[in-house]
Amino acid sequence: MRKHGIAYILLALAVLLFAGCGEKLTEEQVLAKAREAELRVEYAQAQKYYERLLKEYPQSNETETARQKIALFNSAASLSEDKLQAEIQKYESHEQFAEALVLYNALLARFPNNEKCDEVLQKVGLIYLNNQEQYQRAVDTYQRLLRDFPQSKHAAQAQFMIGYIFANHIKDYDKARTAYNAFKEKYPQHELTPSVDWELEHLGKDISELDFIANSKDQAPASDKQPAASAKGSSAAPHANP
Repeated sequence: MRKHGIAYILLALAVLLFAGCGEKLTEEQVLAKAREAELRVEYAQAQKYYERLLKEYPQSNETETARQKIALFNSAASLSEDKLQAEIQKYESHEQFAEALVLYNALLARFPNNEKCDEVLQKVGLIYLNNQEQYQRAVDTYQRLLRDFPQSKHAAQAQFMIGYIFANHIKDYDKARTAYNAFKEKYPQHELTPSVDWELEHLGKDISELDFIANSKDQAPASDKQPAASAKGSSAAPHANP
């Protein structure tokens, strides 16, 4: 009986192993998993799915994209620090921010002692916000900047951006208020303080309901370097390409 029991267990394990290895995904599922892994910054996993796409669906319309992604991930994993920075500049000059983001994340992971890590984090936050619309990742990036580089020249803007994203994109007004109040406590004389005051005054309000022409006092104070909200669809956040 004991031998039979062991045999049944081994058979069951073999069935499970075969089922796992033999899982068949459609072309769309493989592509979706590759993209999901890339969004999670799991580039090695994303590369495996793109390679699987090429192997199992060689006639796919996405094969060229898959090859480009694989080449990008290989560059991210192998290029020297200087060459990574050069490639990033090339992608940014062509406004290919998704590609630049992959290399920026590789730069942060592989060269954590880079003297410009705070600047890299600031640029990554902007890409997540402006180009990827991954708002929580943008917040996480700015919070990392504040945690790791509290004395950075980008720290004040990072604190502002956390409040701005919570208020205007994530719509978590309690967290926005907390972030804005933290800004006022840390940087009371900063040029963005008037914009923070305006944001706090109008927190949670529909900007389309504000009469900016008739009530000019409701307009957010503008700054030469940091534009503030002044009409529907405008932004109080510093908005610039990375």
